[in-house]
Amino acid sequence: VNIVILICLCMFIFALIGMQLFGGVWTEANGYSPVHCVTDSSKVQHRCANGLQEKPRFHFDYSGPSMITVFIVLTGEWVDQLEPVASVFGPSASIFFISVVVLGKFLLINLLVAVILHEFAEDNSGPSTERSTKSDASDATGASHRKIEQRWQSKSDRSAPWPEGYSLLLFGPDSELRATCRWALRQSWFEQLILAAILASSMCLIVDTPRVDPMSSLAWWLSHLNSLFTLLFVLEMMIKSIAMNFAFGDGAYLKSPWNQLDFAIVSISLLLLLADSVPQLRSLRILRVARVLRPLRLISRNPGMRLVIESLFKAMSGVTNVFGVVIVLQLVFAILGMQMFSGMLARCEDPAYTTTAACVGASHRWGNPAIGSF
Repeated sequence: VNIVILICLCMFIFALIGMQLFGGVWTEANGYSPVHCVTDSSKVQHRCANGLQEKPRFHFDYSGPSMITVFIVLTGEWVDQLEPVASVFGPSASIFFISVVVLGKFLLINLLVAVILHEFAEDNSGPSTERSTKSDASDATGASHRKIEQRWQSKSDRSAPWPEGYSLLLFGPDSELRATCRWALRQSWFEQLILAAILASSMCLIVDTPRVDPMSSLAWWLSHLNSLFTLLFVLEMMIKSIAMNFAFGDGAYLKSPWNQLDFAIVSISLLLLLADSVPQLRSLRILRVARVLRPLRLISRNPGMRLVIESLFKAMSGVTNVFGVVIVLQLVFAILGMQMFSGMLARCEDPAYTTTAACVGASHRWGNPAIGSF
């Protein structure tokens, strides 16, 4: 279940990235018609009457089509989705699609298949294996809880010197504010509040499509909600930093890789708020793409998904060697393709013309496409 949720989360994040990078580009300025070019009930033209191309069937203008496009890319049919994007952004757009295929299809989906096969093997081996697995999991969970308690007790040591014993170099072990922050972290409602804020901010990212009118009331609400969520996440980070120490001491906030991820996401969100307010920082708006990483904070709240991610990182050393072999094979076959088929896959920019003479005679360009040629 955790792997399935992780795959859906991966699809969601890649869909949001696609909306930020490629959304709203199918305009007349780029040669695409804003409406479908339908001549009758059964036939759709490739090129509209005014010379504009048909809008691609799979695009990133809205969250729904973006999720469907990413899902199709995960199935392996990604060339047809890449071609229209590459016609606007060039071959560099392939980096996004290759990332989706490598991380989503080759890594996560294959991991799901491996887990399913492992479960079948456990069922055939009998109930003893299942009981031992459950006991190991419970032992690991108990050890994890004991380790957390030990870290918390070490942070409560009143004899810790400065600066290790002082959070943010200001709040010592006897600080009432630090005691209040620790009390808040122990409460279940605090974690539930942050989890609800992460889910709500993710929903706002779905609604905040490139087609939203910047002057509309929806854009106004989305902007203010983004500011609210950013301030809430900054408050959470400050509470944890005061309670746990920010950088010094055992169990400090930045000692955890997941907290480092949270700190990076919150810092980028804070920079984006400054960029919207300070004209000199408008160039930082390019970091808006990093907002889509907010759903990743859900992983740190789920021990199962956290274990899957940590296992993937541990296996990266072996995967790196295989990845190097794949790159070498691709390079070899790319060179062979250039030697055997270079220039043989050219076509007209208008699909209605199938010969060089007819294409050039109609003042169109005949040449290799940006993607799918040698």
